[in-house]
Amino acid sequence: MTEEPAMTMSSSTSLRMVSTGERREILRANPLLQIYPTRPTAGEAEAELRERGVEVTKETRSLSGTEKVGLLNRIDMHFDATPLEQALHCDFYDAVRITWAKINPLSPENVARFRSFGDAIKAGNPQLMPVATRKGTGYLLRCVAQSGGLRFIERTTQILGSSMRTLPLDDENFIPFWPTMVVHWPACGTLDQFEANFVSVFDGGAGNGQYFRTVFRATAKRATRPIYVTALAAIANVGILFVVGASSSTFHEEKSRKILDFLEEFMRRTGIAVVFVCTAPVYEKLVYMGTVCSSLTNGALEEIQWLDTDSKFFHTMNLNLLNQSLQWETYDTVPGGLLEAAASCTHGSREALNSFYRNLHIAAVRAKARHPSEQLIEGVVRAFVKQTDQLQRVAGFLGEFYAKQKERSGKNGPVRLPNGRVWQDFLSMETLEMMGHAT
Repeated sequence: MTEEPAMTMSSSTSLRMVSTGERREILRANPLLQIYPTRPTAGEAEAELRERGVEVTKETRSLSGTEKVGLLNRIDMHFDATPLEQALHCDFYDAVRITWAKINPLSPENVARFRSFGDAIKAGNPQLMPVATRKGTGYLLRCVAQSGGLRFIERTTQILGSSMRTLPLDDENFIPFWPTMVVHWPACGTLDQFEANFVSVFDGGAGNGQYFRTVFRATAKRATRPIYVTALAAIANVGILFVVGASSSTFHEEKSRKILDFLEEFMRRTGIAVVFVCTAPVYEKLVYMGTVCSSLTNGALEEIQWLDTDSKFFHTMNLNLLNQSLQWETYDTVPGGLLEAAASCTHGSREALNSFYRNLHIAAVRAKARHPSEQLIEGVVRAFVKQTDQLQRVAGFLGEFYAKQKERSGKNGPVRLPNGRVWQDFLSMETLEMMGHAT
């Protein structure tokens, strides 16, 4: 597992181990801001996010065929961040720090704030919860299916810190902090299940924080669960709450509205930033749901799409994947035939691109190939197209749509095709709008 970022002061280091003067300065200046990294440069963000599925070394090249195949399956974990993702990663560092900057965890005000949460839970009255000095920032990220967007969320939260840590103050007292918490959107689209997902993530990420696994649990009845969830996030000093995975099949306007209303109130009460990750059809419904949309987009509204197969980034990613071979030497550029085959098979889907090169490299091991020959590529393409039947159908649908759109250039009205709703999570917002939303 990738290591989380090094801190200025180790999260396992007690403040007792620094001088009295330094300790006073840290406590006065907000200890969480003192220990957490500041915004990286674009180059640093690119390096942090990059992950190579297979490290090619003299040792890995000398493995047996079976061992090589086992190792090459790790290519699916390969990740190269786009410039947009690098910028978002930097913004998320800022978002964590901004959340923590709103109140010093050791201040009398924060102690009173925690008491208010406790009182609200005991009384089952959400109105007793405190209100943050400043509402949490909202970020909405639309991710086209198979674009690699969810892999980006996995990488950035892994680096920022995705479990609870503690900063010991002395032998008995500590400050908990949880830079990023990832809660998956429930398949049923209900608030009850979202709250259950939250508690499951909290228990799983609390580590040695046994106190936080049981606090308020005895009184966490259904009516108090929203208060309980809000309070736990505040008490654990969550920096960003990522809500991931809302799609056309899991978003139900009537039921899911309750989750969105909860998130808006959560941001108001805690001051914690929220990153909402969904597909374009979900966003299209969200736009018409009142103030929650503006709350979830006041920090940023971005979209991660399939790659442009003519772009420099697409070529660079192909080259990085090509050079994870355990059979042939390093290439300086991707052979034209291979690049064309990868583009025609994957259509710019990063998930598919990883799979394509995994299949290529495994086929090379089995054939004992010393270069990506035309015959080797043709065999991989045939098998891959069959394996990714859904992706090929989506690409065919989009190709037909754009052809008809070109034919209708200058004419009024959207182009409508049968089965459009089947593929809507694979569509960018621009394409969805061109189809008139209702496909």
